[in-house]
Amino acid sequence: MTRDNKKANIAAELRRADAALTSARILLQRDFVATGKLDAEMGRAFSALQKFRHDADYVAEFVFTTEAVTADLASAGRFVGAIRSLLVLDGWVDAS
Repeated sequence: MTRDNKKANIAAELRRADAALTSARILLQRDFVATGKLDAEMGRAFSALQKFRHDADYVAEFVFTTEAVTADLASAGRFVGAIRSLLVLDGWVDAS
């Protein structure tokens, strides 16, 4: 595989990832936040994490800091915990 092929494959994967995240954001807002199943703060956390991911991938000036990464990891942990709780409450997964 040539360097150009690798670059094209990476670009295609990033486009697919962006589309998947956009779909997830819409689903999250429509089916969970708007219905009250998930707190609006979790919707905002998801959007903030999505922006962090986008900026890390596409903004040349983006810089990781220990403080920002620590805060984002904590936010991601709260988001995952809220989703897990919702899945358990709705009977989609067993509590573990």
